[in-house]
Amino acid sequence: MNIEDLIKIDRKRDEPLYMQVYLQIKGMVEKGIIKEGAKLPTIRKLSKSLGVNSVTIVNAYHMLEEKGLAYSIVGSGTYIGADGFRLDLSSDGELEPAENTYIPAGDEYINFASSNPSHELFPVEEFKGIFAEVLDRDGGLAFTYQESMGYRPLRESLARLLSEEGIKVNSRNILVISGAQQGLDIISKVLIEQGDNVLVERPTYAGAIAVFKSRGASISEVPLTEDGINIPYLEELLKKQSIRMLYVMPEFQNPTGICYSDEVKKEILRLSKEYRFFIVEDDFTSDIYYENRPSSFLSCGHSDNVIFIKSFSKVFMPGLRLAFMVLPDMLLDSIQAAKYTSDIATSGFFQRVLQLFLDKGLWRKHTEMLRAVYRARRDLMAECLNQMRDTGIMFNVPDGGLNFWLTLPEGFKDKQIYDEAIKEKVIVAPGSFFYLDSPEQKHLRLGFASTDEEEIKNGLKVIRKILTVSENKNFSHSEPLL
Repeated sequence: MNIEDLIKIDRKRDEPLYMQVYLQIKGMVEKGIIKEGAKLPTIRKLSKSLGVNSVTIVNAYHMLEEKGLAYSIVGSGTYIGADGFRLDLSSDGELEPAENTYIPAGDEYINFASSNPSHELFPVEEFKGIFAEVLDRDGGLAFTYQESMGYRPLRESLARLLSEEGIKVNSRNILVISGAQQGLDIISKVLIEQGDNVLVERPTYAGAIAVFKSRGASISEVPLTEDGINIPYLEELLKKQSIRMLYVMPEFQNPTGICYSDEVKKEILRLSKEYRFFIVEDDFTSDIYYENRPSSFLSCGHSDNVIFIKSFSKVFMPGLRLAFMVLPDMLLDSIQAAKYTSDIATSGFFQRVLQLFLDKGLWRKHTEMLRAVYRARRDLMAECLNQMRDTGIMFNVPDGGLNFWLTLPEGFKDKQIYDEAIKEKVIVAPGSFFYLDSPEQKHLRLGFASTDEEEIKNGLKVIRKILTVSENKNFSHSEPLL
């Protein structure tokens, strides 16, 4: 019997639909009904089989991943497996599970592929007190549904937070969501029809590409320069076709780590007015800056066609699944309706907890601590990489964010480095993962969010060894170059 035939939805229960799906799959894994390495049904197939919205399945699968029960690979699917993954590159550059192989990424692995914060950095003690305070203050109200736009005091707190960062918004334009990925899905439902043209950076976040593909969008890549998206290239595309949406990460872009200059942002805003397309700004890690905080599109001029998404996952507790969007007036009703059909409301209790965390000033204290920790890790990784320049690697030291974008020496491919590194219990993110078409295979993304100082030193020693030994063995030329 297929997995989708074993899952039963009860709409009369108070339990959210995504939680019902998650718990049933979890139970089947624990009972051995679903084996490790098994591929779960596609989001579209399972949502159709159960008669639920696709975001319900997205949220259920995300929870499986957060609990270490599953892992996903863009272009391939979601697989059962505890706390790990194994990737390989197919001939067309898509990532897929290596044949008959599953390698757990437990504590014995040095994980440069993750951009999630180390769990020891979570503000657990502060949260204990806030949990108790919310319960004492609100009692059972803490667990009731909030209005679909989000808990009003939280939205007001978020508006104040943005104001301190130079972004003036009205709290009525803020929508609280269950993670940035849900935000992308909701936006896509409202804005994208089959065949609509969507532009993304080259390279970019693979999860966004997956969402746009699921809506049948025609996606084109715009190359990046050192100060943002290539404006002449963008203009040429705009002259040739009608563009519905441009998806960008202007603050410490994932995976390259670059920041858009104000001049580039203003040019994009100008073009968006002239050619009438929406800008979706994904604030990936603007709070993790080491020199100056980067500015948003929302602080660069009148922007009634900008949708701003900010997640707390990379600087907070990913399991809380909290994020928010700032929406232009013209989209408030349609996106609010789409959010309501997805999951009615984001966890009211966690919204109240976050609001108190912000208002007590703990958010500022926490991000200051993170910047100090991550700056030390960045500096150490930069020092170690500088000592490896004789291998031919190239990189820039990022002014913020959580990773380095490494260019490999001539003759090496990311797949080769990945395959060799994982044998030594070191996991890297192949650069090919972040491209839509004709992926460049000469980059690695090396993250330091989940690694301590010893792991950074030891992991980079492994990569240096691979580059040195492989060159001596002529290993790097075992395959033709693109």
